[in-house]
Amino acid sequence: MGSNQRGNESEARFVLEAFRRGWEVCKPFSHSEPYDFLVRRERGRHWETVQVKTAFPVKGRMQVKLQRGKGRYRIGDFDLLFVVAAADSYLIPWSAVKHIRCNFSVETLPAFRL
Repeated sequence: MGSNQRGNESEARFVLEAFRRGWEVCKPFSHSEPYDFLVRRERGRHWETVQVKTAFPVKGRMQVKLQRGKGRYRIGDFDLLFVVAAADSYLIPWSAVKHIRCNFSVETLPAFRL
């Protein structure tokens, strides 16, 4: 499976998880945004931006590459990070990953597992 197909599968898993939880989901038409989806987790609340990533096994741990193209994500690029790691998924607020420069292991953030 290629990286585009894995990315599409991870995005589909996010949408499925969001629908299961009763969240509203919107997908921007442009691929130039630093996020993949808009989500509203409660009616009447504000929309949040979501970036979806797929974790890959590296030395026995599931690693996430937290980069946008050749650069880093910046404050305001997204509110929530949804990570698919094999059978698990994680919803991580920006505040938990804003200090990360490049890669991280999802096992270090078990509190955000869905």
